[in-house]
Amino acid sequence: MGTQETTALSRAARVVGEMDPATAWDLDAQLAGMATAVLALAENVGQWVERLDAMRLDPRVTGPTADAIAQLAEASGTFSRSRLVFRRLYAAQFEAAETAVRQVRRQDFWDQKAA
Repeated sequence: MGTQETTALSRAARVVGEMDPATAWDLDAQLAGMATAVLALAENVGQWVERLDAMRLDPRVTGPTADAIAQLAEASGTFSRSRLVFRRLYAAQFEAAETAVRQVRRQDFWDQKAA
C-alpha cells in the first residue's frame, strides 16, 4: 500500500541495488551521489513533516518521523565518510592512474609469501 509518490520512491530505490561500479571513479561518484541523494531525501522529508505539523497533526505521529530525518542525514554523512576512506585507502592507485604511471599487473607481484 502506498501513494504515487512513495511508489516512485521505492522504484527509484531499487536501482541502488543494481549499481555495479566498473571503475574506481564510478564507485567514487556513486558514493558521492548516495550522500547527495540521501541528504535530499532528508530535506524533503523535513518539508513534508512541516506540512504535517501545519495540519496540527499530533506530535506523537510526526515526532518519530522527524527522528527519521536525523537518521537520513546521518546516513548521508556515512556515505561521505565512506568516499573519503576509499580515496585515502587507494590514494596511491588513484594518483598513479590519474598521472598515467604504469602499474604492475602480475598477480601476486606484491605478495611476500610468493617471494
